[in-house]
This record gives sequence, structure tokens and C-alpha cells, in this order.
Amino acid sequence: MKGKEQARVLARSVYLAIKETKDVKKVVDNFLIYINQHRLENLIKEVLKELEQLYFEEKNIVSTKVITKEELNKDEIKVIEQLVKQKTDKQALVQTELNQEILGGVVVKYHDKVIDLSLKNQLNNLAKQLSK
Repeated sequence: MKGKEQARVLARSVYLAIKETKDVKKVVDNFLIYINQHRLENLIKEVLKELEQLYFEEKNIVSTKVITKEELNKDEIKVIEQLVKQKTDKQALVQTELNQEILGGVVVKYHDKVIDLSLKNQLNNLAKQLSK
């Protein structure tokens, strides 16, 4: 079994075990012992990603990254959350990232989608149009 597939199987097993018990610590301890005994430490990061994805699927959440030049206020973040919810029918969990290279505007990433409303992208598109 390849690494990513093995991480997916391990994550599903841990996730289901946690849902079926109240002793989460015991499940986590057993998982770590298994990882250690089978020398699978290199899979921990991928297992955590898979666990997060399983949780998000169950709770109808979509992880959303918002990249801007300047920090967004709460109202701006709420607008983005509402737009993502309209497009995905899921609650957006927004993580913000500052990037001085985009000049202005916003880049929104969720699932495999990228909505690039940055000034840099708009200028690049304008330059392409003018060079035709």
C-alpha cells in the first residue's frame, strides 16, 4: 500500500474509533504505538490532513484560504464566507494569509478552486490583452 493510501486508511480507522469511544486518549495512544512499531512516523502529517478532511466532510465545512495584501476586517471575511457557502453549500473555515506581492485585491482558494481577484492578476490579464 502506498503512503497516501495507507495514511487514508489509518486516518479512517482512527476517526471511526474516536467516534465510537469516549476514551479518545486511548485511541490516540494506541495509534501512536502502532505508528511507532511499524515505523510509519513519516505518515503522521498525511494522516492528520486526512483526519481533518474527514472531520470537515462530516461537519459540512470547506477549508478556505484567503490571500490579501492587507488584513481583512470581520465584515470582509463574513462576505467571503457567504460567497463560498453559496458556491459550495458548505460552511467556510477561513484562514487568511498576507502577501505583499499581490498588490491589492484578494485570492480565494477552496477545494481545487482558485478565485483570483488580485490587482496583480488583473494587471497581468490587461497586459496579455494589450499584447494581442
